[in-house]
Amino acid sequence: VSANGLLNKYLYITSGAATTAKATTTIDVSSATVGNVKTGITRIRLTADDGSTEVDFVADSGTAYNGSAAANKFNIGSVTTTAHLSEGIAKGINNNANFSATPTDGSSTTITVTVANVTTTSNNTNYLVDDPTAASGIEVGNFSGGIPNQITAGKVLIRVTGFIVNDDL
Repeated sequence: VSANGLLNKYLYITSGAATTAKATTTIDVSSATVGNVKTGITRIRLTADDGSTEVDFVADSGTAYNGSAAANKFNIGSVTTTAHLSEGIAKGINNNANFSATPTDGSSTTITVTVANVTTTSNNTNYLVDDPTAASGIEVGNFSGGIPNQITAGKVLIRVTGFIVNDDL
């Protein structure tokens, strides 16, 4: 094989039998306008670990932000601050077995969301669906860190950048 035939070729050697990895994203509510988060309209759409199932978490003003969230909802009742909004969103997401969110106590306006067992080649896309007349200002990132885009243990990268003949061959 000529040196040019080796251009941009990589060999990854790993240890273990990992075929999945957790992917994470952040939801930032620090710039959110609390009054623009609308019950039944504002929704956070996260993609589950299979890469195709989209799960909507819809704002619900029927229950206080610090109460127990119903399935696929996040509570916005009694929300007056972005910390309250953060708590309601995190608790709602934690109520779905596909995802986990931290912190759930409103101590940060940035929520880290994890989806486990990502086996797809893509790191899944997430969305915010909002009231077109009054944007909430919630920022929802895409998942990253899933297989095969990140290997976190036992890795060695060997990159061949040219061809040489050793004296002992």
